[in-house]
Amino acid sequence: MKKIILLSTSLFLMSCDGGIASLFPKLLMSSNLMSVNVGTSININWSGENINDCFASGAWAGSKDISGSENILIEKGGPNEFSISCKDLSGNKFQETLIVNGEKIFSGRVIDGYIRGATVYIDQNNNLELDETEQYTNTDNEGFFELTFKQGVLVSEGGIDLITGNLVDNLALTLPLYQYNEFFMVTPLTSLRMHFNKPSNLNLALGIDNNIDLSELDPEAMKNVDQVYSYIYEKGNQIAILA
Repeated sequence: MKKIILLSTSLFLMSCDGGIASLFPKLLMSSNLMSVNVGTSININWSGENINDCFASGAWAGSKDISGSENILIEKGGPNEFSISCKDLSGNKFQETLIVNGEKIFSGRVIDGYIRGATVYIDQNNNLELDETEQYTNTDNEGFFELTFKQGVLVSEGGIDLITGNLVDNLALTLPLYQYNEFFMVTPLTSLRMHFNKPSNLNLALGIDNNIDLSELDPEAMKNVDQVYSYIYEKGNQIAILA
């Protein structure tokens, strides 16, 4: 009788062990496209096992089945985050996320004095060099440019300062790109953002209000408007000279 009991116990433990492994929660997400023009639809698929109470967040919303497929129109330039949060059978929460980039053209201006003929590109591998796979353009006679948005670092190299007429051949101006905006300024002060975790930390270091967005401010045009903008203009000049 003992042998039968021990054998039954062993079989029970093996069954429990296999059952525990088979109840491990799984959730996989995929998209047919990871980078598309704004206004294009994508198809997101997700498949789950041993999960329940799933909800979407980020660029979509609502309750979701544990497995499914959905066509979604990309309406925002830059990163579009699609997340699904579920519970496993023990009630523990977990989340899966995928990011689809919405490609959209943005404009900008390069300023250390306005710079024409500068080469402007988005550095996507953090080597601060223009690689063959990275798009680029040149600033026009007033320092303006257009590019298709991608996350990375906006870099301006070379060109001619319209105010002094001098070549800008030893100065690279940069601006980290995280979220899409219709217009960006690239200046000596925006170049300092690469050394700060948050844009607000740069403002704090400069002693200026957090509500002033240096990536939207034209220091050349605003220098005589207010004492704060005059201060920002002078700080930019100091950084350019030190560089």
